Parts: sequence; C-alpha cells; structure tokens
Amino acid sequence: MSGTGCAIVRPALIWFAATIIGLSAGCAPHPGTVTAASTSQVSEADQSAPHSDADIKFVRDVVAINAQIQQIATLTGKQSHNTAMIGFAKQDAAALQSDVQVLKVLSLQWTEGTHLPAEDDSQVSVNGLVDQARVTALGTMTDREFDTQWAQIMTDLSSGLLAAAESELSNGANGDAKSVAQKMKVSRRAAIDEINQMRIESGNG
Repeated sequence: MSGTGCAIVRPALIWFAATIIGLSAGCAPHPGTVTAASTSQVSEADQSAPHSDADIKFVRDVVAINAQIQQIATLTGKQSHNTAMIGFAKQDAAALQSDVQVLKVLSLQWTEGTHLPAEDDSQVSVNGLVDQARVTALGTMTDREFDTQWAQIMTDLSSGLLAAAESELSNGANGDAKSVAQKMKVSRRAAIDEINQMRIESGNG
C-alpha cells in the first residue's frame, strides 16, 4: 500500500502499533515486550492528543468494514479459481489489517477502548458496510458467479472505506488518524481501479 500523505507518528505509538501488528501476525514477543507499564506509558504520551467524534466514527467504520473484507478474503481463497483475485484479496486484506491495528491503538489512547465497538456489534450504525446477507450468499458461490459478485461487493466496500477516509480528512481532528485516512484514500482509489480492471479481464465488465 502506498505511504503517500503519511505524517510522522510519535515513536512510542509506532513502537506500540508495531508490537500489536507483530503479535497479530503470530510473531513471538521478546520477554517484556508488552507490559502494563509500557502500555500505560504510551497512553500517557498520546491520550491527550486532540480527537473528535469524527475520528472515533472513522475508526468504528473502518474496523467494521475491515471485518467484512477479511471474511471475503478467506472466501476468495476457497471459492475462486481466479489467481489475480485471490492474490489481490490476500494482499489487500493484509494491508488493511495493518491500518486497522494502528487505528485501534489510537482509539485506545483516546478512550481506553470505551468508544470502540466489537467488530460484530450490530447496535452501532456503520456507513459503508454491505448487507451481510450478500457476504453470506457469496460463500455459496464458485467460479464465475463468485468472481462477479466478489467484484461488486469489494467495489462497494472499497467505496465505503474511501468515503470514510474522505470524511475523516474533512472533519477529523487527530493528525495520526488523518494520516491513515490519507493513505487509505489513495489505496482505496487504486483498489477500485484494480478491481474494475480484473472485472474487465475476466469478462465481467
């Protein structure tokens, strides 16, 4: 994913985010890597950073959309035989997951997690999600039928992330979150273009 527009993030935040991303990828931590004291130090350094309801909504929306994209990436490897789509889905999901981990760390610094819902929290209104029934139905499809619906759903989800990023850039207050949003704005436009190109090449355009 492109790093275009990324601001310099505080060293403590980069360290803490990198630790969480490493753990989520299955990397074994070094002794003493994550402790209550180290987490508290990061919180003290960053909790006072300016943020707004728009920043919190940005995190909520991206976390929820990411959950669907991760689900679809898993389905793609099982249901499709299109190597381009499989490769794209895997790389795209991994890159987005890294951005989400950074946003989750930011949210913890702002709110100690009290404003960030679970990824499957149906009580929270999220812009940009697709109907879960469409994702469920996708799991029953294979080959060309799957590829056609995959392209449409992934375009819709990418458009949702693009809209969330643009809203954050316009209304957000936190510089680190806006840095992620700028990166996401560039990457989602590229993703939509790539999905459309795959659709054309597969004869579904």
